[in-house]
Amino acid sequence: MWRLLLLACLCASSVPGQLKLFVIQGNAEAPIDGQYGFGTVSMGDVRDIPFRLRNTGKSPTPLTVLSLAGVDFAFVNLPAVSLPAVPQSVAGGAAVDFTVRYAPSAY
Repeated sequence: MWRLLLLACLCASSVPGQLKLFVIQGNAEAPIDGQYGFGTVSMGDVRDIPFRLRNTGKSPTPLTVLSLAGVDFAFVNLPAVSLPAVPQSVAGGAAVDFTVRYAPSAY
């Protein structure tokens, strides 16, 4: 079943636009504009996709909310990537990595 992660809600309270969302593909980052397609995932299977939230500015930016919208999506706490602490300050040029799991429960 083809599903979209409808929105990763990322709120920077004082400097909007400095936090940009990317999908991690190998060693590269690809920008995401509002939604990301997880492709076809059969019921009972799961697909984990790594994402990166990068502060593209030079000054620290507060990250106050990190949430998902859509059915059957969840943050995954993997050994190499723990869930980001919220709230936190993301330094200029720094990034926060996290993984989202899509596990379809029905068509």
